[in-house]
Amino acid sequence: MAILAFLPIGGNRPTHPEFEPRTLWSLTNAFTSAFKDLEPLPQFQATAKLAGFLRAVQIGRDQRDEA
Repeated sequence: MAILAFLPIGGNRPTHPEFEPRTLWSLTNAFTSAFKDLEPLPQFQATAKLAGFLRAVQIGRDQRDEA
């Protein structure tokens, strides 16, 4: 899955240069790239859940930055 390309496994760099910057945007791109491998209905369901997940990530980052 493409999402694994976002993660530095074993200290390696991401496999796709687009995922190199550790930003919310590159994380979104990793997820949407992985979703392309899904059938239409699971793809729709995963995409629908992605916004809530990314919002939670952003809230966590905001809280961490305030501390």
